[in-house]
Amino acid sequence: RTRRARKSSATNGSTGPLDEAALELLVVQLVAAPNWQTRASAAEELALLDGDGVHEALTRALRDTSVEVAIAAIDALARRQDKPSLDALRVVLDNQDGFFSPVTRVAALSALGRMSSDSELGPLVARVRDMDAEVSIAAIAVVADRKRTTAAEHLLPILQDTSGYFLPLVRLAATNALTKAGALTPQLAQQ
Repeated sequence: RTRRARKSSATNGSTGPLDEAALELLVVQLVAAPNWQTRASAAEELALLDGDGVHEALTRALRDTSVEVAIAAIDALARRQDKPSLDALRVVLDNQDGFFSPVTRVAALSALGRMSSDSELGPLVARVRDMDAEVSIAAIAVVADRKRTTAAEHLLPILQDTSGYFLPLVRLAATNALTKAGALTPQLAQQ
């Protein structure tokens, strides 16, 4: 079995490339260190490294009891920019089992928003209707940044909704995004 570092300048306090033992130590720290700071630091260091168990450890860290560690794992997976990492971030965003906090889901959505092509944004844009207001607001930000030409199509329904589903904070975020995109005309603002 072989291990290789993607980045030869990756070190663990030394001047040479990260060796197998140092890589393994980082994986163990990510999985089992007693404090969140050490686990988060290990996730950050593993972001650009390959080796046995690295991806698995980062994916497992998404479910860490500390949101700081989960977010460090999200950032590390996002930096890898490979399909398994993107898939792991989508699992966090989808939150099928209800495990992930809104803060963790926002971090995953933001990372996916930066990494996804325009044709892949549909599932992210659909999150403007998410149950978690924080996730809705993050999706609105993605629409404002990446879908300016169609912002009205995605965000006006939030302002026009009379069901009470959207919290005032979400409606304000949609209003600000529409204004930023130049899609909130005076007539629409009056409505």
